Amino acid sequence: MRPEDTTPAEHMGEGASPTQLRLAQELLSRGVTRFAFQRVPEPYYSWPLEGRRQALGAASVYHLCKSMVMVNTKAHASVTDCSDPLNPKYYMIIYAARLNAEKLKAWAHALKNSEIPKKYYNLRLAPEEDSGRLTGFIHNAVTPIGSLAQIPTVLSHRIAALPEDTFFWLGAGEVDLKVGLYVKDFVRAYGAHVVDCTYDEVPEDLQSISD
Repeated sequence: MRPEDTTPAEHMGEGASPTQLRLAQELLSRGVTRFAFQRVPEPYYSWPLEGRRQALGAASVYHLCKSMVMVNTKAHASVTDCSDPLNPKYYMIIYAARLNAEKLKAWAHALKNSEIPKKYYNLRLAPEEDSGRLTGFIHNAVTPIGSLAQIPTVLSHRIAALPEDTFFWLGAGEVDLKVGLYVKDFVRAYGAHVVDCTYDEVPEDLQSISD
């Protein structure tokens, strides 16, 4: 059976929520067939990272990724949405280490060959109401998969460097729902920009799994 002929229910089995089915449908429509959804217990976000890793069966704590919408607060008044993917108002950022706003700003400025003056760039966390309006998801459930708006996606180069045979994990549209998939599949399906957007310090255990 070809991926495009596979229904979400057939791919995941019975008991999937409407959100799971919708996200699975999008993944399948983009040619991503290797993914898994996982429910997490209510106290998940109060646990240390190692506890969360164990709950998901992730290869390391660095496979537990965060997704958030950032807004260019200094964009020109004519820039109000993401219709120009090289000069959008909003960005979807996926990361696992500490974000470096200056690196993100430099990357965004260079995206359009530095044609736009630097004074028009200042990336900050988007207000929760804007994030919800654009994605359709609430805090701790934000994901580029199934987002209402097509927001340019940035993937930290640290995540892209993870072993290819391991899933990285994202929020999946519901607070207690996560989705795991392979980095290469995700980058191809969503046209994600792989960007050095975190601080340079790398813990020894992260370096060891990236070697």
